[in-house]
Amino acid sequence: MPEIVTLTMNPALDISTTAPSVVPTSKLRCAKPQYDPGGGGINVARVAHVLGGSVAAVFPSGGPSGRVLEDLLAAEHVPSRSVRIGGSVRESSAVTDQRVGDVAAAAALTVPGTGLCRRADVDRLFAEKTDANTTDTHETHCRAI
Repeated sequence: MPEIVTLTMNPALDISTTAPSVVPTSKLRCAKPQYDPGGGGINVARVAHVLGGSVAAVFPSGGPSGRVLEDLLAAEHVPSRSVRIGGSVRESSAVTDQRVGDVAAAAALTVPGTGLCRRADVDRLFAEKTDANTTDTHETHCRAI
C-alpha cells in the first residue's frame, strides 16, 4: 500500500508551447507542444515519486485527453488509479511569448473537464485493493450530473 495517496478531483492535460510573439487577434505559429500530466494531486504525486516516495495518484479520467494523461503518468512510472468518467479530462494550454520568455507573458487557455460524478465512484475506487506498483485503471462508468 502506498504511503502517499493523492486525489485530484479535476486533473488536466497541460499543453505548453512557445511562439515568436503573442499578439491579440493574431494567428500564433507555435513550436512543437509539450504535454504534461497536471492537476494539484497529480503534480504532488509526480514530485513525490521523483523524490522516491511510495505514492499513488487517484483521479477521474475520460476521453482522448484522459488517455493521454494516463499514458504520460505511465511513461513517468507514477503509480496511478483512475475512475472512468463519461466526459473528458480538462485541457490547459499556455503559449509563451519568445520575446519575453516568461510564463507570465503567456496566453493561457483552459477548457472545462468532467470531474468525479458521485462520491460512490470514489468510495468504490478505495474499496478495492490497490497494488502501488501498477498503473491499472479502475473502470467505473458514470456521466456528469
